[in-house]
Amino acid sequence: MDAGGAMTVVLSLAAIAGLALTAWLEWRAHRRVRPGEARTITPDAIRYVSTPREDRP
Repeated sequence: MDAGGAMTVVLSLAAIAGLALTAWLEWRAHRRVRPGEARTITPDAIRYVSTPREDRP
């Protein structure tokens, strides 16, 4: 195999790895967010996030 053929193989493998990574990230994102299980944001939660770290209980 010459240098051009080796480069083609390397680029093909990189493309396949990129597609696999993209598919995995998409699957993970869809698996983690389920509309029925979304939490309601309460005023207490907003206050907690808005307070400086030193003042949190």
